[in-house]
Amino acid sequence: MNKLIVLATYLLFLLSVSSCGVDDELELQRDYLYVEDHLTSGNCDKALSAMLSMKEQSGDATYYKLLASSYACKAGFTVTGFFANEIIKIVAGAEILSGLSSFTIAQEMTNIDSLDYYYITKAVDTLVYSGGVGPVTKNPSATLRIQTFGSYGAADINSLLMYLLFVKNGMNMAFYGNSDATGAKGAGTVGTNVCLYQYADMGDADLDSYVSSISGSMGVCDDTADEGSAELKNGDGSIKLDRACGLMTDFNNLIDVLSNLTIGNVSDADLVTLLSDVSTVQDAFTAGPVATYGLSNNLITVKNTDECVTEFTGSEEQVGFYMASFFETLHSR
Repeated sequence: MNKLIVLATYLLFLLSVSSCGVDDELELQRDYLYVEDHLTSGNCDKALSAMLSMKEQSGDATYYKLLASSYACKAGFTVTGFFANEIIKIVAGAEILSGLSSFTIAQEMTNIDSLDYYYITKAVDTLVYSGGVGPVTKNPSATLRIQTFGSYGAADINSLLMYLLFVKNGMNMAFYGNSDATGAKGAGTVGTNVCLYQYADMGDADLDSYVSSISGSMGVCDDTADEGSAELKNGDGSIKLDRACGLMTDFNNLIDVLSNLTIGNVSDADLVTLLSDVSTVQDAFTAGPVATYGLSNNLITVKNTDECVTEFTGSEEQVGFYMASFFETLHSR
């Protein structure tokens, strides 16, 4: 009899534990539906509040996707809006970044303290460092996200991340490149600069020589003495390395995601063409300044801003080579 009582008690315990797990999962799914409903109706505050009140679900791609979507919603971004209004502006060739800078949300960034920029950055970081890949401990990558979430979960995250990184890079180029609504560098109203950075301020003869050698492919930025963005330099003219590294890692993360997604056409330019054009610039960069001046190969692979700052503090001219090679030549409209 005592054995039967013990067995019954044990079975009831197992049932209660199992039921608790099921209830928790059902509640989580209800919470997700609640957030999705608010995102659909554009109630960003309620969606974000609900997500921030949840415990982090470290192995759940849906959690990170909804959290990032809630942050992006606060910036006025939706995937449907992106496809309706922005995706057609993505072009290949030497105007890749120029096209992104013509996005409506990019053109609205006129201040470094823009709330839209803050929330897009939060959305990007949520996905880039999702699943426990911390900004201090690891260099994030699409491959790591596949290992964490599996191919399907990672595909969801990386697809949304691609759209957000198109937007973030567009905002970077519009603001620091002083672009107008057509994506023309130096023609905007944010500042008076025609380059992202005034490369002569680096005081590096090799960089000056290199920039002069590629000046014909940099659009209106055709001289090392041309004015750069005031928001990318300190009072003494030195580069704000944390911001410059942010631009680099945003672009490197975009290329990493594009390289690991299999998608059809993106406007008139498909991903194969986009990647081919960027790869051409990367190859020229590796065979040119990296080999000639002994630059770090990590310039084109670093995807963690903290790691970038740590590695290139004291050798900021390497960042100058990167910016001239990629940002000026791919934003040449």
